[in-house]
Amino acid sequence: MIDRSPRKVLLVTTAFPPNAAVGTFRVVKFCKFLPRFGWNPVVLTLENQPLYPRDPSLMRQVPDCVRVYRVGGARRGGGASSSSNPDASSNGSALRSLAASWDPLRRLTPKLRSTLRFPDHHNAWIPSAVRVGLQAIADERVDVILSTSPPVSCHVVADVLASLCGVPYVTDFRDLWTQNEAYELSGFPVWLQRCDRRLETRALRNSRAIVTASPTFSRQIRELCPGDAEKSRVVTITNGLDPDDFAGVEVPQRKSDTFRIVHLGSLYGHRDPAGFLEVLRQWVERRPETKQDVEVSFVGDTREADLKSVGRELRDVLRVEPHIPHAEVLGRLWGAQVLLLILGNNAASRGVIPAKLFDYLASSRPILAFVPPDGEAARIVRRYDAGLVLTPGQCEGAIRFLDARFDEWRARRHAEPARLRIPEEFHRATLAGAMAEVLEGARR
Repeated sequence: MIDRSPRKVLLVTTAFPPNAAVGTFRVVKFCKFLPRFGWNPVVLTLENQPLYPRDPSLMRQVPDCVRVYRVGGARRGGGASSSSNPDASSNGSALRSLAASWDPLRRLTPKLRSTLRFPDHHNAWIPSAVRVGLQAIADERVDVILSTSPPVSCHVVADVLASLCGVPYVTDFRDLWTQNEAYELSGFPVWLQRCDRRLETRALRNSRAIVTASPTFSRQIRELCPGDAEKSRVVTITNGLDPDDFAGVEVPQRKSDTFRIVHLGSLYGHRDPAGFLEVLRQWVERRPETKQDVEVSFVGDTREADLKSVGRELRDVLRVEPHIPHAEVLGRLWGAQVLLLILGNNAASRGVIPAKLFDYLASSRPILAFVPPDGEAARIVRRYDAGLVLTPGQCEGAIRFLDARFDEWRARRHAEPARLRIPEEFHRATLAGAMAEVLEGARR
C-alpha cells in the first residue's frame, strides 16, 4: 500500500508571525502554499522578538495543518524573549525602542561586542532551538529540514539537527552570508570572519540543496562550492506576490490632493537616501511651485533625523512613518504617484531584489530606482517597463522623470486606475511549487 500522507518539512526561522519583518512574508507564504504540493511545514521559531515590528494578523495566513514550536531564546544585546504580547501600535513601537536601547554589551569594545554576537545577534537561541528541534523532529516525523536566513544562526541550528538526526536539510538564503551587502558592517575581526566562512562552507557542503532569492545570489553561492555536483544543487526561488494579499485593499476613489512619493521599508547600510534627496532638492528649486503640492513619505524603519540632516531645505516635504500592517501598505502604493526604490550603488547590492519591489510592480505605479544599474532590481524594473533606473549622478534624468509624473498628476481630473499586475513567475504558489520540488529532491 502506497503511503500518500503529506510529507513534513521542519522550517527553522526567526522570521515568523507575530514578527512582521520583511523575511516573514516569504516564510508565511511557504507555509500557506506548500501543503498544496504535499508538504506540511512544521515551524521552529522564537517565542518573542521585541526588536521587530509586530503584526499578529499574519498568523491568519498560516494553515491549521502547520505545527509551530516556539523557543524562549534570547538575542545578544537585545533583551530576552518573553510571553508578553505588545500590539503593533505605538505601544509595540515603544517596547521595541526600549529593547533596542537596552544593550548589556554596550560598554564593551566594538570587537568584543561583535565576538559575543557571533555568528549573529540571535546566537543565544541556538542551544534551546536544537533541544526543541529534536523534540519536533521526533514528534512530527520530519522528512526534511529547511532553514532560512537571515539570521544565519538558523543554518547553524539546522546543521546540528541534521547531524544528530540524520535528516537531510536545505538552506534558503533570503540574503547572503559572508557575501551580504552589509557584511563589512558586522565588525567581526579577521579571525572571526575566517570562522564565519568555515561555518558557511560547512552549511553549503552539508546541504542537500541550496536556495537563494536571486539569480546573482545563486551565482555567488556557486563560486563558493568546490565541485560541479555542489554547484548543481543551487536553485533560485525569488520572493513574489500573493493575489489574496490585495483582496479588500482600499484604493483611492478620487484624485489625490497631494503629489505623493513613497518609499517603503528600512534604510540601512549602503541604502543612503542622499542621492534622491539631492534630486528632490534640485527639482523643487527649479520648480518652487511644486513644493506646496509634494509629499515624500518614508514608511518603515527610517530615522527622521537622518533624512532631515541631509535635506534641511525639504523639511516641510518629508514625512517619516513607523511600520504599518502590510494590507495598509499596499493601499499606500495606489495612493502614490511615484514609488521610490533605494539600494545605493554598492557592488554587493547588485544581487539584491528587495521584497517591496514585487509590491511596487503589482501596483503598476512608476518606480524611481536608485539601484546598481547592472543589478537584479534594475533588470526587473526594465523588463516590466516599470520606471526609471538611475546611474550615479544622473540628476537630470530623474528631474525629467519627476517633471513628467507631476505634470501628468496635475492634469488628471480623476483618480488614477488601480491596476493589479502579478507576473506568473512571481506568483507565490508557483514559487512554493518550486520549493516543493527542491524538498522532494533533498528527500531522495
